[in-house]
Amino acid sequence: MGAMAWRHVRELIIGSPLPSTELAEKRLDNFRALAALSPGALASVAYANQEIFLGLAVAGAVGLAYSWPIACVIAALLGLLSLSYMQTIEAYPAGGGSYAVALENLGTLVGLIAAAGLLIDYVLNVAVSLTAGVEALASAFTVLWPHRVAISLFLLGIIMLINLRGLHETGTAMTVPVYLFVATYLVMIAAGVVTALVDGPAPPSPLNLPPTLVPLSVFLVLRTFASGATALTGVEAISNAVPVFKPPEVRHARQTMLVMALLMGVLFLGTVGITQYLGITAGSEETILSALARRLFGSGPLYLLIQSSTLLVLVVAANTSFTGFPRVAALMARDGFLPRQLQMLGERLVYSNGVILLAALAGLLIVLFGGDTHRLIPLFAVGAFLAYTLSQAGMVGHWLRESGPHRHPRIVMPVAGVHQGVIVALQYARLISDRVEAVYVELEPGSSPAIQEKWRRYGLDAVAPLVVIPSPYRSFIGPFLDYLDQVDAEADDGQLTGVLIPEFVPARWWHYLLHNQTAWLLKTALLHRRHRQGKTRAIIDVPFHLER
Repeated sequence: MGAMAWRHVRELIIGSPLPSTELAEKRLDNFRALAALSPGALASVAYANQEIFLGLAVAGAVGLAYSWPIACVIAALLGLLSLSYMQTIEAYPAGGGSYAVALENLGTLVGLIAAAGLLIDYVLNVAVSLTAGVEALASAFTVLWPHRVAISLFLLGIIMLINLRGLHETGTAMTVPVYLFVATYLVMIAAGVVTALVDGPAPPSPLNLPPTLVPLSVFLVLRTFASGATALTGVEAISNAVPVFKPPEVRHARQTMLVMALLMGVLFLGTVGITQYLGITAGSEETILSALARRLFGSGPLYLLIQSSTLLVLVVAANTSFTGFPRVAALMARDGFLPRQLQMLGERLVYSNGVILLAALAGLLIVLFGGDTHRLIPLFAVGAFLAYTLSQAGMVGHWLRESGPHRHPRIVMPVAGVHQGVIVALQYARLISDRVEAVYVELEPGSSPAIQEKWRRYGLDAVAPLVVIPSPYRSFIGPFLDYLDQVDAEADDGQLTGVLIPEFVPARWWHYLLHNQTAWLLKTALLHRRHRQGKTRAIIDVPFHLER
């Protein structure tokens, strides 16, 4: 009775178990994916602005004059980083981000270093986002300032439970706060532009400025740039989670990355520029964005709405970590570098152990650093920038390799099972191209798991990924040709994907009667299929002679 009661309570909190067949249905469209994966990046505007202000305020009004140039450099870096991760999405559609890129291109040791940095960044993102959100709330209600740790831990518990309920629920729950934040900040930026045009520029208010403690120096500017570059945190989340998008995953992930980068640039440059132009400063118990909102709207309902939206988006910003951390940990567990328990899907089709581990580590940081965002920010250099650097270095290696002689034989190989003929054909395919995919068309529902398991057991997943295509009407040719068109459309490189067909050659002519003619039918369909603009699809037949 006790076990049943516990299970009932557990299902009440995180929901009832979901069958594995619903895993494909738990994908996100672009609208919900932006809400689920981008709040960490979008909400970083709040604490990045604060760090730029705190870093330069110690040099007085002279130091604050550098806010806008620093923000422009960070925005340019954001653009480059986003373009790079859009390429990562295309090159590594299985996800993994920095870990997958560094592991393949720079070796196991460097890959593990990148993964460790990335996991640290995810933990810090949770701690910093929650403490910054509580500071936004405490800026409006200063009586809450001494209770920041307790409030942060309470919010951490809520966001953990939301993630334990599953990906679909997470995307839905995050939609309203994220889009409310974007809307209120765009309104604030528009109001700031109007105010700037009417009132003109103003010097920083000396009332909230601390005394000039240090002279302006190159070191101070660089240190402030490093702190302000925390605006880049969370950019990688989309490249880590490409598989959670609805098909075609790569195209949707790239579109979402572009929208996220544009929104980040507008929010970051808009708020920093208006803050400097209007000479906004903040006291010791108020954030710089709170001071900006109060300057534009007073302390009325609109100001409170902006502070509330800031709190909410910073709370859900932790969701980028709760999506990315468990997936990277699961990839590392699959490769044998972390406990296998982190690879297991929970009853709600999420990596529950990874979610719980992340919450525990973030909660520990919040307690140890007293809920102070400014004290937590420097630790980002350990995780985020190390992972970014190694990821970009890995992508350089990837493209240098891709620009070699094998860059253009893109190969798809149909398979009906795992046998010696398939292995021989796969080995030949890898000799002529390093861009090989094996495709299994699932004619009978439920037949693919056995093929996938055998594919992994023979180690073929290290040679080429196995793609499973469902066929509701038990047709092989149609779904396979449709998949070729999809691959060509996503590649968009002016070529048609080559098809390598493993084919049995019986010892006696009459043995052909004992085999189906799928290979012959596929070749016929490919040979007689016309393509526009004179494009040609290569068809490679690899025979496998059967014994007498």
